[in-house]
Order: sequence, then C-alpha cells, then structure tokens
Amino acid sequence: MMQLAQAILDTLERCGVDTVFGIPGNHNVELYRYLPESNIRHVTARHEQGAGFMADGYARATGRPGVCFVISGPGVTNVATAMAQALGDSVPMLVIATVGDQAEAEGRLHELPDQLALARQVAVEASQPASPQDAAGCIARFLLNPERPGPHYVQIPLSWWRAGVSQEALPDVAGAVPGREELDRAAAMIEEAVRPLLLVGGGCQDAADEVRTLAESLAAPVINTVNAKGVLSPVHHLAVGGSPSLEPVRSLIERADLLIAVGTELGETDYDLLMVGDIEWRTPMIRIDVDANAAQKNVNPSVTLVGDAASTLDALGDTLPGNPRAEWTDAGEVRAACAREPHMHPAFAEVFAAIDELHPGAVIVGDSTRPTYYATWMWERPEPRRYFHSVSGYGTLGYALPAAIGAQLGVAEPVIGIIGDGGLLFTLGELAVAVHEKLCVRLIVWDNSGYQEIAHSMAARQIDTGSTQYDAPDFAALAAGFGARFAAPGNVDEFKQALGEPVDGPQVIVLAEDLFVNGASGDWY
Repeated sequence: MMQLAQAILDTLERCGVDTVFGIPGNHNVELYRYLPESNIRHVTARHEQGAGFMADGYARATGRPGVCFVISGPGVTNVATAMAQALGDSVPMLVIATVGDQAEAEGRLHELPDQLALARQVAVEASQPASPQDAAGCIARFLLNPERPGPHYVQIPLSWWRAGVSQEALPDVAGAVPGREELDRAAAMIEEAVRPLLLVGGGCQDAADEVRTLAESLAAPVINTVNAKGVLSPVHHLAVGGSPSLEPVRSLIERADLLIAVGTELGETDYDLLMVGDIEWRTPMIRIDVDANAAQKNVNPSVTLVGDAASTLDALGDTLPGNPRAEWTDAGEVRAACAREPHMHPAFAEVFAAIDELHPGAVIVGDSTRPTYYATWMWERPEPRRYFHSVSGYGTLGYALPAAIGAQLGVAEPVIGIIGDGGLLFTLGELAVAVHEKLCVRLIVWDNSGYQEIAHSMAARQIDTGSTQYDAPDFAALAAGFGARFAAPGNVDEFKQALGEPVDGPQVIVLAEDLFVNGASGDWY
C-alpha cells in the first residue's frame, strides 16, 4: 500500500512523465512530500497560467503531455486560460487539481460553486475519480489516451491525499482504426481524382514521412496550416506553405478536384486569418482525424477515416496502386505568386531571415503580435514542432514567454520567443523562472508601446484609441532586475549581432517597431 499522493507520482513516472509545472499550495502539498523521492523534475511557475503555458510549450516541442499541479479555486481559474489555449490547438496536457470535500457551498477557502463544471468548459475531459483507488488509473488513462489530444483534468478531494491505495497495472488502450470499407471508398476517390491536394494540420506533427510519401505517390501539392509548419520540408517541390487566406492558395484549393484533409480542424484561425471570408468547401473531401466528432466539424467530408495521421496514411497508401502520376500544377509557381501578394512585408522578411541565418533549427514560439501574424504566411520552418503560437487557437496574450520556457525544458534546440510589449506584461513574472533554471531562451519583444493591433482596428471603425495606449516600462531595467541579458538593437545588423551573442541564460531583445517597420502591408496591420 502507498498513499494516494505517492501513487499519483508513481503513475506519472510509469507513464513517462519527467517534468511537471506548478505552484505548491496548502491544498496540494502532499504531492510535494514525495516529489524529491521521484525522478520527476518540478518547475515552479510564478502564476498558474504560466504553469499551464509552460506545459503547453513543453508538449508542443516534445510531443509528450505537459503536466500541471494546481490548487483548488484560484489555481483552477488561473490555469483555465492555458487549458483553453491547449484545447483550441489540441495540445496534450494533464492538470491535476484539488477540490474541497464539501458537497455544498460553506464559505471555505478557495471554494468554487462547481469547480468540475468550470474545468469541463476548457478540457477534452474532466473528472473526479469515484474513489482514491480509482484516481491513479484515471490519470493513467488520460496520459495514455490515443484519441484526440488536448487538456485533461483530474480533481482530487482534499481528504484523499493520504488515503492508502494499492498500485495497479497501467491500462491497455487502443486507438481508433479506420475500417476497410472507408479505406476502400477513399482509395476509389483518389483513383478517380485528377487534381488531388493535401491539407495538413497539427495532427500531422508526427506523420511527416507518411505525408511526404502520400504526396509524392499522388504528385499532390501540400498546404500546411500554422501548426503544421515543417511537416513537409519547405524546399520540397510539392510544398505550398503559405496561408489559405492568400488568394493564390485559395485558388489552388478551388482548382483541386479532391481534398485530403489530415489532422486539421479546418477552422478560421488556420484558413481565414486575414478575415477575407470562409472558404466554401464544395470539393469532394477525404478527412482523416483521430477524433470522430472533430472530423465532422466545420466541413462534412465525403469520406471520414478515424485514426491517427501516421497509421491511417500508411493504411490508405497500402490500398493504392503504385502507378506514378504527373504533377497537375507547379507548387513553386504558387509559392512565387504568394511572394508577390500585397500582404508580404520585406521588413519582416529581414527579421525572419536574420533568425534563420543564426539559428536555423530554432523552435519559434509566438504570441499574438504583429511579427507572428506575418510569419503565418511568410515564414516556413525546416522541421515539425519548430513553430507554434497562440494565434492559431484561443489567441490569448502572454503565451510566448512561458511556452518558450516549457519548450526549452523539453528540447535541446535553441528556443526563441516572439511577443509584443503588451503581451509580455501579462506573464512577465515567468522571466524569473527562465533565470532560475538558467534557460538560454531568447525573447524578442516587439515594442510599439501599446496594443497597436487593436488601435488599428479601432481607428478603422472611427473609435477613439486612447484606451490602447500606455507608457511602456523600462525593459532594460526590468531585464536587469530579473537577472537576464538585454539588448535593444536599432537595425537588422545590430539585431543579428545580439542574436549571435553566446548566452548562459535568458536574453531579452527589444525591437522598437518604428526602427524596423514603416507602415502596414496591404490593407492589414
């Protein structure tokens, strides 16, 4: 027998968890009693929202679930925003929280009227186990869940932490596999198609080889969403990249006579970031998704194949003859047409090129800020899991700094966060974590002394923009106060010099917008 808190840590280890993010509090201290005896590394955030974003960044960079420990009440409400972000982008996350034992409101510390109901709004699944003995198994099922990834939530009543439980074997779980009838129908559609086109989303992060194999066998161009940057190398002759908001990419979609959508929700933040209007999906579509419910949202496909991207693409490929096909369009010409779009911006291209030159394999973590919007259609990455940002899902501010910290704790590659001055103030305290952990995260702060994206939108509607302006803090003094390196380059050459400096901890690089960019591009920000 062991105490429940000890059993939970044991289960986490057996499920492959090596890092957790959280803040100890009086309602979850029993978890921390046994933590030093485990092989799990605990990273203490400065706010539960930061812990959630760190778990998100860790999960996106590694492909393994990010795990959070939070207390009841404010711990749950604080982490809820990060859970909603993970839900929007299907990022695997496990939040273990406490909850009071009382059945009705009694005015107790951290009390919520219905904590579980709140968590269910921002989780793929949220539950309170039936008994202490069931708790560890519930956590294991969440961690090993082969269905749609996303945030899972388990709450533990306060009186359970020291309850005696026995260790159980990890549950056997099996993912969905597409049926032979559906595979045959999909194969028949592919055989009839003359102009097939692949749309790949974040669900393809671990299916790069399978995507490339199918694309080459069909001579089909590949359009990737933001969360699928690098799934097909940007130098591959079938890679389109870009964004379905751009006219040349939309024109390509319209010319196709079969769409094969893999691991993508076909939602606004991927397919209409420029708000030019929803795509009218009239073309026959084969849709592959690990979640049967998600596969029916936004677009009703002609054929649905339920299963993970890699194994389903393999199974689909096995049903196809090996006859070579001729390319029906030139993806390079589409890329060239995109490069001539009015939304392209040479000043941002210089910034992106500088990063590629000095840190070509870096993991880029973006916030809701002007450079990352342009990066959506202007900047491809060499491999999967090398680019993610908050705009592709829930769209919260303050994401990039803690998410970059989580990513850096999970991978050996350089990690660069890009965040606006306004967004940074949401989660600035997490810079202390990067300093404490001696993480060589480089944080690029896009400084325009206000919420300028919103100001632009308000001005276009003849609304006074005074509420979007503020006096920017002294970022040099802030960085020094935390113990981080600081640079404020005045041009691209100085920016490259700062990026090239060797660092042994976090580096804050502030780019004043008026020194790097003059004016908007096209009719946009």
